[in-house]
Amino acid sequence: DIGFFNNNNLYITGRKKDLIIVGGENIYPEDIEMILNEEDFLIPGRNVVFGVMNEKLGTEKIVIIAELKNTEEEQQQLIENHIFLLKQKIFNRLNVNISEIIFCPHMNLKKGTAGKISRYLNKQDYINGRFENNYNLLKGKRDKCNAQNNSNNVNNNQNQNIMDAITEIVPLKNLKVIKEDRNIFTHGIIDSFSFTELILNLEKKFAIKIPENFYRFENFETITKINNTISLLQSRKSDQLIEDNNKIEEEVTKLRLESLKRLKSRATYSVGKSKVVELIINKMPFLGSSIYRVLFKIAGIKIGKNVQFLGKIYLKIRGKAANIIIGDNVILGKNVDIRNRENGVIELRERVYLDDDVRLVAARDGKIEIGFGTEIGKLSMITSGGTTIIGEFVMISYNVNINSSKHGIERTLFVKEQPHTHGRIDIANDVWIGSGASILINSKIGEGAVVSSNSLVHGEIPAFATCLGIPAKVINFR
Repeated sequence: DIGFFNNNNLYITGRKKDLIIVGGENIYPEDIEMILNEEDFLIPGRNVVFGVMNEKLGTEKIVIIAELKNTEEEQQQLIENHIFLLKQKIFNRLNVNISEIIFCPHMNLKKGTAGKISRYLNKQDYINGRFENNYNLLKGKRDKCNAQNNSNNVNNNQNQNIMDAITEIVPLKNLKVIKEDRNIFTHGIIDSFSFTELILNLEKKFAIKIPENFYRFENFETITKINNTISLLQSRKSDQLIEDNNKIEEEVTKLRLESLKRLKSRATYSVGKSKVVELIINKMPFLGSSIYRVLFKIAGIKIGKNVQFLGKIYLKIRGKAANIIIGDNVILGKNVDIRNRENGVIELRERVYLDDDVRLVAARDGKIEIGFGTEIGKLSMITSGGTTIIGEFVMISYNVNINSSKHGIERTLFVKEQPHTHGRIDIANDVWIGSGASILINSKIGEGAVVSSNSLVHGEIPAFATCLGIPAKVINFR
């Protein structure tokens, strides 16, 4: 058994023999099975999750076998869609990829001597092939897929080889009809580990060597693009490939220079009264609370009564100064850094305490709202291009990162020009967040929850739960 002690109480988290290790990450099957039990189309408790070693990749793959409530023929299309949605849900909650999902009729999974569904027995049956034809939801789909590909592509053998390279990795029962423009990565057909295997399979099928500079998802994300990449590699010599790649790199360099030119050509901000005050505050040594309060008001910042400044403050106002609102009896530590851009709003309610070196950044239409009596520890950072709402009497420890936005990674653009995706973070009242924790976009932490040090929250934490890990998992309740 695997577990831990907390306040002299022993908490069991799982069985060592059931632990799944994927790329060095420990995965507990119970966490995935809890998600399966939430699905309306599956029978609660009638599922198993286990790991099977993939010798090619040197790591385990995760397999799910679950019993369906309804196995009627007319439900097949709906069930096929559930495979993809289920993979996506598990990835969003636990940050793990599922290699194979097998659905079967009720009473197909074996129980152990204790009367519980047995991971060991069903894993052995899976290895021995019992589930291969047990409930083939996609019977005949491969022929349909191949027929579609044959009708749309004059090179039938090439398309067939591509399909074979994919179906050697992903069991046929897990595939819908793969359209030529369907992205095999974003639809959960191939994950990052399987990408390496796909490259090896394609090299074997087509007797070619794929250069490392072609190892990019965009070259292999659809059947059409794989076809184009293979055709390019087959039709051109190595020196031509190098020349083509150099042209690609030249185009990337050109686009990056254009990005740099746009950044340099951006208009400078006008020097209004808020900018003058900002310069005074940032350049001068510690001025004392009374002077800071006056300067904040002159800049247009809304500031309440008895606000205390324990040291030097830094401001960077690139939006509306009036969008920064500081309530009564707020305490700001040394080197607190407050920034807004565009329409960004920062609101500190009454009796908020920010420790030394805390940074708050609200950009675009983003908002940071910190509730009554909340305390934020040293070196913590809250960045919000979306909406971040923190409740009352929340305790946020040292070096915590909270970010309601996700940054783009397009290499043709400088980082400062990258597009963003904005979401929402809600942290309810009486939450405690340990040092070094990270709270990611679209997370929700319920009232009274405790997030352990160095944890990563991506998703929802129930009220009064104690959680830890990367990603954070519930281990206890207050």
